Amino acid sequence: MPMDAELASAVEVFAAAVPEDGPAIRARLGVAPAARPPVPALPDPAERARAADTLRAALDAPGAPRGLASLAAAARRQGALDAESAGRLLARIRPARTVAALLRGVEDVPLSVRQPDWAALRVRLESFRGTLPEALAATGAAPAGGPSPVPPKSVAETLRMLLDRTADQDDAAGCLAALDGDEVLAEMLAASPLPAPQVVAAVLAPTGRSAARAALARNPGCPPALLKSLVEYGDPAVNAAVFRATQVTYTLRLRIVRQLPEVPLHPELRAWLLGADGARRTGSDLAALYGCGDPELTRHALRFTVQRRLQTHAVLGVWEEHGAGAARELLADPEVAERLRGRGLGQLRTALEADDPAAELVRLRAAAEPYHDPERLIELLTAHGRHQSNGPVRKVVYEPYPWDVDALAAAHRKDPLLQRACEVLARHEDATAEQRTMFLVHAANAATGHPSDIPPVEVLAEQPISEVPLDWLHTCLGQGLLTPHELIATARPAPRVLEVLPRLATYCSEESARMVLAALAPLLREQVGGHPDAWVVLLRMLPGFTGTLEEAIRTAPLAAGPRGAADAVDVADVTAVTDVADVADVQVAEAVEEPVAARERPVAPAPPEPEPLPDRDEALARIARGLAGIGGGRAGERARDLVERCVDAGLLTPRDLLEVWSVSGVVNPYERGRAVALMESAIPPCLADAAAGFDGTEGWLRLCRAWERSDAGSTTWSELVRRAKEAEPPGRWEELGLKEAARTAFVLVFAPREVLDAVAPRLVALRGPSGSAGSSGSSGFWQALASPARYLEVLPDALRGFLLNLDGADPTGPDPEVLRELDRHGVLADPDLVGRLLALRRGDLDAMLYLLGPDEVRARVLRDGAPSADALVGLLATADDRRRLTAGLVRSRVPELIEHAFRRLGGKRGLKAAEQMAGCEGLLRYGGRERLLALLESGVVGKSAARRAYAALDAGSAADTV
Repeated sequence: MPMDAELASAVEVFAAAVPEDGPAIRARLGVAPAARPPVPALPDPAERARAADTLRAALDAPGAPRGLASLAAAARRQGALDAESAGRLLARIRPARTVAALLRGVEDVPLSVRQPDWAALRVRLESFRGTLPEALAATGAAPAGGPSPVPPKSVAETLRMLLDRTADQDDAAGCLAALDGDEVLAEMLAASPLPAPQVVAAVLAPTGRSAARAALARNPGCPPALLKSLVEYGDPAVNAAVFRATQVTYTLRLRIVRQLPEVPLHPELRAWLLGADGARRTGSDLAALYGCGDPELTRHALRFTVQRRLQTHAVLGVWEEHGAGAARELLADPEVAERLRGRGLGQLRTALEADDPAAELVRLRAAAEPYHDPERLIELLTAHGRHQSNGPVRKVVYEPYPWDVDALAAAHRKDPLLQRACEVLARHEDATAEQRTMFLVHAANAATGHPSDIPPVEVLAEQPISEVPLDWLHTCLGQGLLTPHELIATARPAPRVLEVLPRLATYCSEESARMVLAALAPLLREQVGGHPDAWVVLLRMLPGFTGTLEEAIRTAPLAAGPRGAADAVDVADVTAVTDVADVADVQVAEAVEEPVAARERPVAPAPPEPEPLPDRDEALARIARGLAGIGGGRAGERARDLVERCVDAGLLTPRDLLEVWSVSGVVNPYERGRAVALMESAIPPCLADAAAGFDGTEGWLRLCRAWERSDAGSTTWSELVRRAKEAEPPGRWEELGLKEAARTAFVLVFAPREVLDAVAPRLVALRGPSGSAGSSGSSGFWQALASPARYLEVLPDALRGFLLNLDGADPTGPDPEVLRELDRHGVLADPDLVGRLLALRRGDLDAMLYLLGPDEVRARVLRDGAPSADALVGLLATADDRRRLTAGLVRSRVPELIEHAFRRLGGKRGLKAAEQMAGCEGLLRYGGRERLLALLESGVVGKSAARRAYAALDAGSAADTV
């Protein structure tokens, strides 16, 4: 069976969802596995079963088999650790404090916790060598010496597992009281995920302790509504933890500030806000301080540029709380005066020097922005007019207006709020589940022009998946507005749905694609799993199928017959099935009383004869109308189908299609497939022929000039060539302006290498500061070339070599952002290329290699490269997988990167003990003893690694190991 790229991609997607059928599908179709799978594969059930069987065999063996913990960990990673095996592990794994890590994420652990002596158990777990049930059953006094000030992390994890399995709130409260003041309790409650409901209830109860509440606020899974409950206690220590919580909102911070001066800020929080740790706080960190009335905090906040109305409000707050003298002192600060310069500063100074400052204060407050009025916020957040933008709203949501969520929701139903306002309201601590969904749907739809209140599933039902923006789909899946099953059952046509999944994994996140595969897997196993004939039918009929993916999957076994039939389906005999209605009358073997013999198996009725092809001119006219979107929501899809049929029949050549395909169509990421590839293949020879009649690069300059003066949406490639030939002499390359040169790059992606080499040095308007292709800080002309290149089906060799810039006697390499675009074409899968890039010893390029590359490339960067610390830290700040990428920096040879990994993830925030020890060893080797001591004293190193590091330093060892 000949396989085109579309079907080959479908095979890989199905094999990723049902790995156990992958080899049989490929063998039946005669295709090899893809070198780079387009989507991440789900766990193989065979591997899961093998891991479960291996663990059970080890548990059945007498004595204490070696490697039991490793086998349990492997089974847990495969999702094969059930309640029965977990119960048996509890009785076998020792020491007791290690079992919690093995059972992490297992829901039904058969463990009963009945009011143990928590304080004694906490001490006993540090040194107890028996199993966890034995530790719980042990009686008597705790071991002598009391609790260790630095207990192993496994003690806290084990106690947390026990705490989550207490019977009720009273039992949980007993644990919290017994461990109050112990640092291990803070580790227990701050570790993600959120503790069990009875534990949270015990923390929030009137008898709850301050330390427990602060620890709960530091839990990354603590939602805004729960953080609000913690703020209501008016506890400075708890407020300090809430202010810096992972899911804290601006309005929660505002609640904390508005408790001043009755509830003072905790000294630790004040020091953090003022940057005592050396870190510069951002404007959003300090936004809640405007109007707090505290002179020191207001002075610090006013050093950021904000709107004049907010500056006035902040100064008036100090004046009202501490008098005119404090306000004069505030305005005397040169840095504050610099930010408040102009009329606002003059008005405030005049009022402060007036004969009656109190009256002036009343006048200024009356004329100031009404931050007390909730109606004013509604007015600012409501969309008025089609040109209203989100720009001003991005600032308004960080101003101290009262947020009445119910009133804002009612206003939204009458007159929709702006997108950014809805995004903020969806996270608001007072929003109900219904309101949150309403705001999220509007925020997602507003970015794409869909009606504000239409559910995402209806959007999929009304238009083809190819016309749905990829970002919108990713947002709806990630926020739960659209379930993966709804995507499978509603989106159409089926082949385009399969094309979306690799793009979702590549351009958005692998997690979104994995969610869809997880929903697709049970359906595939039920309908076609273990049935090669059904797989063949499914893949054969997909290209022309217009229904949903679920309909296609359910249709395939009807046409293939029952599993285990004597004769295999002849692929050549499987005719195209275009809709589920085509097999509506087919009976299934399981649905009849008598078994259907193998040779009598039901087959799909022959589809109707395809519509005759029109003549050449009519075909081009239909394709032009379809590509332009004329004729309904599926016009583009019908046009692409007609393209394939006409080319296959010899009625049209790919060159003919350039008469109707717009130039901008080449960068449409939602129009992919064989038809687009056919049209794309005709562009380079067409442009080369057009440029051949002129001297040097003049022909290409004519093409670029013609494109620069054309309508981007309607000009076809053939029209572009005609205009270029008929145009006046185009002048010189150097005469192109910045905007013109950017559009020029769009055409030059198809130019031969000699043209690119000749033209690039002359486009000075887009060159970087250092004047080289690889100059750091500017993507320039190379970025302008790489941006459209990312959407091409095949990257031209000439463009690839030019962008990589590794030829010649003195290669400088690509710009880092250009490398990001080229990675869409898998250039980093070439180990020789990676080696050549690392040999350049460019810190910015090595940083991008670390961000983009697979694990092997990252290891090479840390071992052989020299990534720039500033560049890499900046890239990691917005990376999807920044936790794992940051953790990998502990094995760097750059001390600044090791220290960054500890600052971001050290201590209780995510670095494993082995990673921490590797980081300490690297810092000692590449940064020296003083830097390691400074890191240890900062408190970001975990207890186990810190003990080892201090022991090595105290011993005065000259070795570079911890």
